[in-house]
Amino acid sequence: MQIRGSSGSIWLDVLERYPGDPAPAGEVELCLDVSSSGFVGRMFPWVKAAALQEFLSALEAMQARRTGSAVLPGITADFGLRFAWEERPCGVHLAATGKITSYADYTDGGPHTNVLQFGMDLPSGSLPDVVTGIRALIQRAEQVAAEFAGRGPGTNQ
Repeated sequence: MQIRGSSGSIWLDVLERYPGDPAPAGEVELCLDVSSSGFVGRMFPWVKAAALQEFLSALEAMQARRTGSAVLPGITADFGLRFAWEERPCGVHLAATGKITSYADYTDGGPHTNVLQFGMDLPSGSLPDVVTGIRALIQRAEQVAAEFAGRGPGTNQ
C-alpha cells in the first residue's frame, strides 16, 4: 500500500515468511519505506496482529466521524505510525506522522542509531484509500501466516 502526501510518501507491506523463519504467533512483520522532505528510511517493524485490527477500526471511525486519530504501535518503541485529523488555521487536514529507527553495527565511533521522524499532510479525500489499504494489508498478513502454516517449518513446498 502506498500513501502519497504533501512532502513525501509512505509504502507499507507485509513481509513474506520462509521455512525456518516463522513469525511469532499473533505478530506480523511489515516493510515500511518512508520518503519525507528529501529524507528516506526503511524499516521492518513487528506489530501485533490485534494492533493492526485496532488500527483499522480507529481509521474506520475517523472516516465515519471525520475527526480523531489512529495509531499503529510497534512491538518496540522504535516504530510508530499515526494518522489524524488536525485543526489548522485554514481548516481540518488529514496528516500522517511517525518514527522509524534502525540500529547500525559498530563503526569507528561505536554503535549508532538512525532515526527518521516524519510528518506530512495527506489529501483529505485519501482516508478511504488508507482504510482499504490497511484492510488489504491485514488480509495479506493472514494469507502469509496461512501459507507458512501450510508449508510447515523446514519445508520448501
